[in-house]
Amino acid sequence: MKKVKLIYNPNSGDRSFKFSLDACVAAFQNAGYETHPFRMHTGLDLDTQADGLGEYDMLAVSGGDGTVNQVLNVMLSRDVSVPLAIIPSGTANDFASYLKVPEDPEAAVTALVNGDLADCDVGLVNGRYFINVCGSGIFANISELVDGEAKDTLGKYAYYLKGIEQFPNCTPFRIRIKTRTQVLEEDVYMYFILNSSGVGGFNNISSQASIQDGLFEFIAVKAIPVMDLAVLFLKLLKGDFLEDNRIIVMREPYFYIEYLSEDKQFLTTGVDGEKGPDMPVEVENLRRKIKLIIPKEG
Repeated sequence: MKKVKLIYNPNSGDRSFKFSLDACVAAFQNAGYETHPFRMHTGLDLDTQADGLGEYDMLAVSGGDGTVNQVLNVMLSRDVSVPLAIIPSGTANDFASYLKVPEDPEAAVTALVNGDLADCDVGLVNGRYFINVCGSGIFANISELVDGEAKDTLGKYAYYLKGIEQFPNCTPFRIRIKTRTQVLEEDVYMYFILNSSGVGGFNNISSQASIQDGLFEFIAVKAIPVMDLAVLFLKLLKGDFLEDNRIIVMREPYFYIEYLSEDKQFLTTGVDGEKGPDMPVEVENLRRKIKLIIPKEG
């Protein structure tokens, strides 16, 4: 019998995964997997189990993007090459949404055990791995501004409301963007370095995104009058901005971002929905670094 390590974060999203745990175990067993659940609070908790992770046929992680990030960093720091499956139970679940994993946990397990194996790019920022996004600015750090009660009550809509609430306080910051082919300085409100197509519950930002092409989608909103920002924000959500010169778009495997403003408000980055390193940051795409289990297309 195959073995799966089911790693779940009881505090992700609305904290309801515990009510689906038995159904998920049953779905794994029906597919021929011996299931070993592990209740995780932090990445350090998982690190105590890391020596045995390589013995499994699948690592299934239930949580949001931040939980997936913690598992990813433990896996890669320990050279664990077991295929990873994601059961979404966080607030926004950006990466799982990109992979089209069903939102219902039992349905997600069923889709994954019957899924396909795919190689997946991974980002590396200042020595830390990420699977979905690294960025800074008004929306890049929005998850840190939304309290737990709002997430429980409103889900990903809490991000939308908090974003709109922040419009009057928007202040641009200056960054220097270096790739292997160009250098650019610009005042911006936010920037994202995306592996998938979305962030913060906004799932259609980049229609060109691929987790297998070795490239990131870099998207930054230039400093414009605040009164114009709401309209531009709506275009960003719909992915309807490629011809808009108020938004910087680049597709590259490497970025070096320096923070040039005296105001340190946006010095710190967000990485997969969690607090990341301060700028400057060196961001590199590690092409097809891990194996994912994803639902079959169609």
